[in-house]
Amino acid sequence: MSFKLKITEDDVLDILNSHKKKSGDQYVTKCPYCGKDDHFYIGYRTDRQGWFWDCKKCKEEGGMYRLLSFLGRLDEFLDKTIDLNTLNKLSEDIGLKNDEFEDISLDLPEKRLPIGYRRIFSNEYLESRGFSNADFYNIEVGSTDLSTKFKDYVIFPIRQNGKVVGYVGRSVLSKEECKQQNKLRYNNSKSDFGKMVYGIEGLDHNIHTLILVEGIFDQIRIVKFLEENEIEGVGVGCTFGNKISIYQVKNILRLDLKKAILFYDIDAIKETKKYGQFLELFFPEVKISCLSSGKDPDEASDQELIDALAQEYEVSEFFYEKVNFKKLSV
Repeated sequence: MSFKLKITEDDVLDILNSHKKKSGDQYVTKCPYCGKDDHFYIGYRTDRQGWFWDCKKCKEEGGMYRLLSFLGRLDEFLDKTIDLNTLNKLSEDIGLKNDEFEDISLDLPEKRLPIGYRRIFSNEYLESRGFSNADFYNIEVGSTDLSTKFKDYVIFPIRQNGKVVGYVGRSVLSKEECKQQNKLRYNNSKSDFGKMVYGIEGLDHNIHTLILVEGIFDQIRIVKFLEENEIEGVGVGCTFGNKISIYQVKNILRLDLKKAILFYDIDAIKETKKYGQFLELFFPEVKISCLSSGKDPDEASDQELIDALAQEYEVSEFFYEKVNFKKLSV
């Protein structure tokens, strides 16, 4: 689903405040960027299917999204554009019916961990991915020597409401070794992962912000980053891919958050826009962060994570301005 800002010619005249008609269909006025009189031109461009402006003095240019953001008037036009019908349509596209939310059950059947599962407190593969001694005590992970199906896998139990409802099994072999031995890199439980959020079990109500990432190792990396930098009040949840279901939303709502940050792979631009809008139906504040390098969060340096989390985007900003973000950033 996509939409454009609803801007009429009367709106443009109101935004410009003082103006005079120029030849053709353009208006000219003082530039809000450099303050130069009679150098700011704005008109409707059919080739761009919208209003476009430029300043002949300072050379600033752009569309209405950028101008309204600069003038601090974006919200009022977004409110006109994204009306209730639009939001209802979005929610229906993702599977939410108006009268069904309260009836959604978060109960999932308990899953038995692979036979012979035991918790581990050292592992060469996990240590190569940055696990410290403390991590093995803070993060529940195990393995089994009894099941041939799970030989050479580390297993992360997923708990919800105090019980194991699934698990993620990650091979310790390389991608090439998995291919040679005809093994899956991930050997997970047969569970409905669309109803789970890894990492939020046990989070207390002091959490005011939740960062949502795609994978378990992304979640572990950012949690470590937050702890090492003594950042409090922020939790991290994994949604098992770049989708968010209404079940996952209801699960997250138990935390009574003030803010949600969607931190998906830069390749998932379409999904980030879609689910960012979806989260805005439920949370007071929603932001988007991403790594312009194209790395996954678990591969990023501390400085890259600092830069990504410091540069939060409004969902609407990401929607309008970041369609070509990857091309512009790499």
